[in-house]
Amino acid sequence: MSSTSAKRRPQRVCASGVWCSGCGGGGGSGSRRVRSANRALVGGTAYAEAREARRKQKELQLERRLQKPGQDRVHQLKKYWEKLRRRDQSKEKQSELVGETIELMGDDFAEFIFKHDASRIVQSCLKHGTAAQRIKIAEGLKGHFVELAKSKYGQFIVIKILNYCPKMREAILKEFQGKVRALIRHKQASSVVEELFSQYANAEQRAALVVEFFGREFVLFKNAGQGKTLTEILEKDPQKRESILKHLFETLNNTLTKGTMNHSIVHRALLEYLTHADANGITNITGLVGEQAVEILHTKDGAQAVMLMLAHAGPKERKVMVRSFKPYVLKICKEEFGHMVMLRMFDVVDDTVMVRKLVLSAIVQNLPELAEDRYGHRVLLYLLVGRKPRYFFKQTLDLLAAGDEIRAKTSKKDPALRAGELLEGVSAEMISQVAEHAEMVRGSYGSQLVMEIMLQAKGDKTKAVEALVELAGQEPSAEQEGESEEHVLRHSVASRVYKTLVQLDKDGSIGFAQKLLDTVRGSLLQHATNNGGFVVLALLENPLTQADARKELKAAKKKLTAAAKENPQQKGLQLLVEKLKSA
Repeated sequence: MSSTSAKRRPQRVCASGVWCSGCGGGGGSGSRRVRSANRALVGGTAYAEAREARRKQKELQLERRLQKPGQDRVHQLKKYWEKLRRRDQSKEKQSELVGETIELMGDDFAEFIFKHDASRIVQSCLKHGTAAQRIKIAEGLKGHFVELAKSKYGQFIVIKILNYCPKMREAILKEFQGKVRALIRHKQASSVVEELFSQYANAEQRAALVVEFFGREFVLFKNAGQGKTLTEILEKDPQKRESILKHLFETLNNTLTKGTMNHSIVHRALLEYLTHADANGITNITGLVGEQAVEILHTKDGAQAVMLMLAHAGPKERKVMVRSFKPYVLKICKEEFGHMVMLRMFDVVDDTVMVRKLVLSAIVQNLPELAEDRYGHRVLLYLLVGRKPRYFFKQTLDLLAAGDEIRAKTSKKDPALRAGELLEGVSAEMISQVAEHAEMVRGSYGSQLVMEIMLQAKGDKTKAVEALVELAGQEPSAEQEGESEEHVLRHSVASRVYKTLVQLDKDGSIGFAQKLLDTVRGSLLQHATNNGGFVVLALLENPLTQADARKELKAAKKKLTAAAKENPQQKGLQLLVEKLKSA
């Protein structure tokens, strides 16, 4: 095909009207260079005209905006705000700007608070103002707190006042009284009520908020709910039970519909309902809330409510709740209150196969991570030792025991059989995790877990024993500085695990004591004189290792005695020397 007959490529034109070969009429650095060249080609006239037109357009927009009522002041307030929110402003300058802003607003705070831009200005004044300035703003908003709480932008002003003006909290509470049930069903207002309830209200104020869930009677007559808790109210007037529980159920159902079930004030109301409702009522509320159980167990009241639902529920309802836990198992185990739900689940759910599949698999796969968590390690320990007082607070054990009577009616499987099936399902993986992550023995929580796995888990522990012994066989001279890298036989936490395992392996059932001695043979003196005395003493007292340990230590008796005199603070060494003298 000849060049004359070839189809010509269409020319591309930039916004300036000049042909562009570099940018294709689009953007990018090439187009910027072309636009600059175009401006030069046309003398900059078109570009200058465009800029002037845009400037006039902005001026016209501002002029129209200022014609609206109050907008001239808003415009001036924005100028103050731009200065106020700068991070390089001193506190004195910020206070001065807040004062000027308040003066410009005058007594018309309500005129500004429901506007997006003005609301931000008021929030900044509350944040940067003095105590007196904050109170002045809050006083100017009295009578508008309920309306503000319902506002998309005003809700943040109320939250700021709760935070920065403690003296105004009672005033906000009084405006909310009688309207709590309506506010808790409102998307914006519910967040404000929750902030007041969970962060700033005292026990009496929290009770005053919750009591409105019990019915209109407690809204209209303040003294009607003086009992504070539902238990105390029903003790005075038992005949009100049916009416109160009806109102509670309706309110809880509405919060579920409105999507505000995740607030702690609702969790308190739910716990009150579950504590006093009959079996039919509990079944009904569990059917409504069950799928959302995972959303409420992060608070104290919410966790206790879920624990009660698990205890009372039938197999189908329990399955629904356990399934809801699956994506969040690790997070739940690490929560202060959420981990308690895991313990109750282990206590009551008869379908251990389902629990192993949906929950336990995730727990044991993340064992090293949970082993170092304050709450996560307790979940693992519960599977191993149950309600052992050594690892659990009395309050925790009492709370778990409170569900035993209910469990006897709703669960068919024997508790010991259920616990045994759960342990059998996790033992192999637990032992494997110790074999792969033996260094957990150095952790304050991990050491407890390693010891109980070695004592309680079912299955062959040979590899786990070898991993722990291998750690003990490392040369002390090659260790790095720092507690985490200290030799395990001298480590303040890890050495206790080694000592205990040696002491409890008198019959060789664990297979630990003899392997440990075989590994550290020839270095007993070195360990005994360097904070490893208790482990060496345990080897000397164990019937399986006694003879070999005594033989090696007797040969170094003089050095041990001299070291004991030089280091009286090493109690293990002192006891070891005394034992050798009496042998």
